[in-house]
Amino acid sequence: EPVSSATKRLIHAMFGDGGGGGVRVEVIDETSGYKNGGALEAVTKTVREASLEKPSPTGEKEDTQRIEPGTSGGTSEHHGSSQALPPQEALLSTLQRLPPQTLRATAVAFDWLSQFGLAGVATLLGTRSFRPMSLASGEMRLSPNVIRQLELLRSSDDTYKGSLLWLLSANAVTAQGGRALRRWVVGPLTDTNEIRARLCAVAELRDAAEPAMGGALQDLGEALTSCYSPKTGWDAERYLARVFHGTATPAELVNALCAVKSFANSIHGMAAGSGTKSKNNTSSQQTESTNVDRLATSPMLVHLLCEASDPAVVHLCETLLAAVDLECVQHGKATPATALRPDPVQFPELEVTRSGVEVAVRAMDDLLPVLLEQLVSGSDGGGAGTSEGTKGKGTKGKGVVLGTGTKKHLLPATLVYVTVALVEFLIELSDSFQNVPHDWVRVSTNKSKKVIRYHPPAVVEKARALECARERHVTKCAAAWVSFLKVQCAGNFLALRAAVRAAAGLDALCSLASLGRQDGYCAPEFVHGDDEGGLNESSKEFGKGGLNESSKEVSKDASHDSPSTNASLLEITQGRHPILDATLVGGQRVVPNSLRLGGGENQKKALCITGPNMGGKSVFVRQTALLVLMAQIGSFVPAVAMRLTAFNGVHTRMGASDNLATGSSTFLEEMAECAGILAAVKTEAKSLVVLDELGRGTSTHDGVAVAYATLEHLLSAQNKNALTLFVTHYPNVARDVTANHPTKCGAAFTAYAEKKKAVRKNSKGKDGGEGAEKDAPEDSEKDSEKNSPVVEIDFLYHITPGVAHRSFGLNVARMAGVPASVLGAAAKKASELERLTATRAARLEIASGGNVSWEVAADTTGKVMSRVVTALKDARDVHDLGAIQTEVRAWYGT
Repeated sequence: EPVSSATKRLIHAMFGDGGGGGVRVEVIDETSGYKNGGALEAVTKTVREASLEKPSPTGEKEDTQRIEPGTSGGTSEHHGSSQALPPQEALLSTLQRLPPQTLRATAVAFDWLSQFGLAGVATLLGTRSFRPMSLASGEMRLSPNVIRQLELLRSSDDTYKGSLLWLLSANAVTAQGGRALRRWVVGPLTDTNEIRARLCAVAELRDAAEPAMGGALQDLGEALTSCYSPKTGWDAERYLARVFHGTATPAELVNALCAVKSFANSIHGMAAGSGTKSKNNTSSQQTESTNVDRLATSPMLVHLLCEASDPAVVHLCETLLAAVDLECVQHGKATPATALRPDPVQFPELEVTRSGVEVAVRAMDDLLPVLLEQLVSGSDGGGAGTSEGTKGKGTKGKGVVLGTGTKKHLLPATLVYVTVALVEFLIELSDSFQNVPHDWVRVSTNKSKKVIRYHPPAVVEKARALECARERHVTKCAAAWVSFLKVQCAGNFLALRAAVRAAAGLDALCSLASLGRQDGYCAPEFVHGDDEGGLNESSKEFGKGGLNESSKEVSKDASHDSPSTNASLLEITQGRHPILDATLVGGQRVVPNSLRLGGGENQKKALCITGPNMGGKSVFVRQTALLVLMAQIGSFVPAVAMRLTAFNGVHTRMGASDNLATGSSTFLEEMAECAGILAAVKTEAKSLVVLDELGRGTSTHDGVAVAYATLEHLLSAQNKNALTLFVTHYPNVARDVTANHPTKCGAAFTAYAEKKKAVRKNSKGKDGGEGAEKDAPEDSEKDSEKNSPVVEIDFLYHITPGVAHRSFGLNVARMAGVPASVLGAAAKKASELERLTATRAARLEIASGGNVSWEVAADTTGKVMSRVVTALKDARDVHDLGAIQTEVRAWYGT
């Protein structure tokens, strides 16, 4: 506090009132303890307390390489002397250099985690967790607009199906594999060597991991499915997170450890040529004897396979599992009180409480003969028989007969405790037994069995002592379980998580490899701006196994056309929209299109796209952006061939929407997005910019001016490495910019074909004329279609060089079902406006000494004068001279 009104509106727009949706909005008072150094003190206290409570997990240095397989997780930014400090001190040194607002936010976050006992996460944070976004290591920063507009995580219908993540993770078999792909989708790589390494791994898995094809890793998918199945360790990564915080159940711990161990043994089985079935009884010595690094040639694959099958991790799993009662866990009966095996060395405090329980149980058992003696003595005291009783005929082994005559009754030879309805230690006697001691409490009766159950006072007292002993033991067991999780298990958390994340990386790569096996997919070729031949040694090696024949030919033909130093390049041959390509049914196919932008000083770096409404302009630019992201994720792409340099950013501005909660109109939102893109492009070495119909939210003149100026700015020298796809419905923008920058900007339009329709004639009017409209029934859709004054077109969806002269918006209106009368009036008005615009343009060209030929000028002037004379002839009074005035004013530009 205080919070500005703009911030309040933004919070309300994003999260509402914070009353639902799992969102809690808290406002921190400015006078809180986070001011004047209080934030640093709070953060330091949390980090030190967490380190004391939870020892730092082992393997921290190695974890910088393990956190994200296949990304730049191994690179970290160090500042000053932090590199030589211990991990905790290095973290505190980094936190001290944070900006004040960031430090306050960190303190609030730590306090919030402490409320739920999750402050231990501070021990996992390294200096890489707190660094400026500008130092983000090798990953593209995609804005929320890009994620939403390109439908990376959710489709436009807000469904998972139809998103890029749905396509790439369709063959992922584990939960952690799906999450790894999600991280890759929202953070594509920007380092060319890392992209090539991931593509090399995908290309090798495409061949070696294909099931039943005899590859060295053909059983990898089956191993992932069996070891990380939903019934076992399907979400081992999440289970391990609970282990770290001490909240995991015995089943979750066992499932996670067994999954890691079984998958490691499966990899060793593949290396030894003995199949994929897990060998849970394999010793560590046998595990170390296999040569996992021979299963693959890709460095990334070798690294992930070795991480997932690390013999030290297998031995660690065996050690931790040895402390757990696996049989009890597998039968679903394990609780924190019963999960741990008796171990006087590892859990000595449990032996003390366990012996206390055993003493209390023996005391209860020793009480039974005493109770039997009380029953016999009580019966004798009642005068119903002898004190010794009589063992009658036929009662041998069944009990003691007490009483005489008609009052004889049988007492069991030995008493036992029974439990009924969770009530323990009940003494059950026949309902005919009448000499029960008066201080025995009657608890229940069973008339069908003719028995009555009692609680003697001595039993109640001993049972209370037993219950206390049990509670002490359960409390100690629960504490021992949490200690076991937080010390033995969480102390090795990073090593275990590294193995699970390696399996997740393998699952993600296998999913990408399955996609790459589809027909029509090729491996994108990444080139450095300073590569002479377009490929360095690693990519040449990768090209041998990763490119199909057609893409090899294309790359061969284009090898002489390598980009100049540091120049951006994007070349796609017959690319297809990946989502449409996967979802179209009924024999429909995506029309492929090619594109070439950048590559040198004299190469076009922008393409201005015009064309009819619904002609496929937006699909083409979305397709291009998606193919770039897929390539930098490390996936094969639906194209014949693709060559590009790695982009540092992809920026899009598409669609139209306002934000009433923040007081933003549609045009303001549009301009704000555009301003953000222009600012981001300045800071990036190589960018891909997609602008769709910029300037449509305001008047025509302002919209044309904004579109023109923005495209000119992106073509300027300060943005020389930004490649731009610019979609517009303003043909003049495309003509003017391409005329002013013929070597930098090209023009293209989506092809179409006009239909030739037969117009019905009738007796009351001319072809399609006024009489025909009156004669046609208003409710006849077929007649309306035939008599429609709108030009109908067929969409060809092919990108063709040039500028489209019309947008055919009325054709879309006809498709939407706008009435024919409205279409007729719109067509008439559109014709007038086109005529006036052409006339004015011709006059201005003549007045300015333009390049308009005298034949064209004379023809235009003759047509204008002809229409003026015709209007004068048809005029019946002064009110009919309006048309003449319009023609003359248009000609003179007034």
